[in-house]
Amino acid sequence: MLTITIMALFLKHIENENGRIYYRVNGEEHKRTIVMVHGLAGDSRFFHNQMKYFSSSYRMISIDLPGHGRSVEYPDLSVESYSSSINEVIKQENPDKYILIGHSMGGCICLEHYRSNRDRILSMILVSTAAVLPVDNGLINSARSNFSEFFDGFLGMIFSKKAGIFILAAKTAITKAEQNVIINDLKICTMMNYEFILPEIDIPVLLVANTNDRMVPCALTEKMHKQIRNSRFITFDENGHIPFFESHEKFNAAVEQFLNGKL
Repeated sequence: MLTITIMALFLKHIENENGRIYYRVNGEEHKRTIVMVHGLAGDSRFFHNQMKYFSSSYRMISIDLPGHGRSVEYPDLSVESYSSSINEVIKQENPDKYILIGHSMGGCICLEHYRSNRDRILSMILVSTAAVLPVDNGLINSARSNFSEFFDGFLGMIFSKKAGIFILAAKTAITKAEQNVIINDLKICTMMNYEFILPEIDIPVLLVANTNDRMVPCALTEKMHKQIRNSRFITFDENGHIPFFESHEKFNAAVEQFLNGKL
């Protein structure tokens, strides 16, 4: 297993018969562990503010799901392989128990992972997500027919005006392979339905949403709160779909309160 040090973080990868899964680690090994799962079109770098903020108290792990970030040498792109990638990293890092943070599609992947790992998961923070994501075949067809036009609209919903420079970089940097991964993720999202699991969740859950999220409306995240007995729900009066990225101070403070039992 290769280890590369980047800005006080460790970039690691696991290699198996299917390819390589990359992930970033920060914090001491004996600390409690937080595992972070990004959403569609994302990667482990989106959680850099959380990796830094919480590393003094937690072992922080942020995964590049198969096909995303540096994990481009892992061709199996499915909800099962995404969940399995968490298992692979957990097996390698070997925390006794851990906390999951999942964003959007990553929130659903956390729910999938929870199904078979209930005894090891201490709590979950699910961000800007829903048990049934608002993705349909019309959106997929739009991406297939004119990806550039689709992606412009997509970025406009994902980021608020504060992320203008990041939007510009994303528009110019995306490759054909990344386009295919995004379209495949959209297909995966249409097949996700985790309403059945919500009443069974018996660990603490924090649900976070922006009130003006146009990608996954806040009401859908609130609906999950009503279906999960031991859950908390908070909103930020913000635009955009990634509160932990664009409003990281408020997000980190809320998560810290939740993890300390003060929310």
